[in-house]
Amino acid sequence: MSTKAHLKIILRVISDYRGVSEGEIKGAGRQPHLVWPRFEFCALARTLTEASLPQIGMAIGGRDHTTIMNALKRVTKNLENSPVYVQDFATLREIAENAIDCEDQLFIGNPSERDKALRLARHIIGFCDEDRVWKADDLKVMARHLLGSDSQLQGYRSLKNKILEELTDLT
Repeated sequence: MSTKAHLKIILRVISDYRGVSEGEIKGAGRQPHLVWPRFEFCALARTLTEASLPQIGMAIGGRDHTTIMNALKRVTKNLENSPVYVQDFATLREIAENAIDCEDQLFIGNPSERDKALRLARHIIGFCDEDRVWKADDLKVMARHLLGSDSQLQGYRSLKNKILEELTDLT
């Protein structure tokens, strides 16, 4: 999977974890609730991908590499001074690593089939279960159930439960 795709995953994870939109993270806002997720994106992108500082900057709104360097310094300083933040950041990092691993595991078989199954599976179960890496076969089962329903939105909860039960039976 490409570095660019990994950067998108990290951005999505931080957005979900911190409760701010991806657009806000990429935006010009300087409020602390926006700046820290931006800093965290830089730190995770630097440690979890092979992206260069300019690539990381481009991924969050075209920022300069020196801005990325400052973000890395700020996160490092906060990690050195706050045990609470160390735990919080470790959790965020673990979620991002799992999400990247989950995406990487799905590059098995026909990519167009995988992409379709993945989109449908995400719609049902959300991002990716932290305790389980979904295999391509699991996603195909989910996709078959979805494609067989009248509407992807109709019966969301019962469909999710039905699919999760079937996946449990597969293991």
